[in-house]
Amino acid sequence: MKKFLLRNLLALSVILALIGGYLTFLCFGVHLAEWSSRREQAQRIEQGFNERLLPASSFVRSFMEREHRLPNDAEMETFNHGKSGYEIVSLYRERPQWLDHWGVAGRDFIVTTTVPEWNLFYCSWDNKRLEFWSD
Repeated sequence: MKKFLLRNLLALSVILALIGGYLTFLCFGVHLAEWSSRREQAQRIEQGFNERLLPASSFVRSFMEREHRLPNDAEMETFNHGKSGYEIVSLYRERPQWLDHWGVAGRDFIVTTTVPEWNLFYCSWDNKRLEFWSD
């Protein structure tokens, strides 16, 4: 009976060690893939911010100075005219559920765009960049 219990405990510990190793590999693998993607897409991520989100933010700010409100979707289309795919910039006028904080309602905004494997966000109230891996 002792040998039977010992053998089952040994088998169980081997199974648990394999499961633990597999889960560790999965977690590490995801972080490695994200790191690798960030490294491969670094130039596109930087261009997305500098060539799309910062100009879009300037467009929204100048629109607000002129009109005293945030642009609606049709008015954002004038900024996006002639652009397609990854070049398009979208506007959040209200705090999305996934974001913990927001600036002043009706004044602050987020502009967002994508590059391969990444979603990029620029927050108007603190000028912070957010990057989320989408793969």
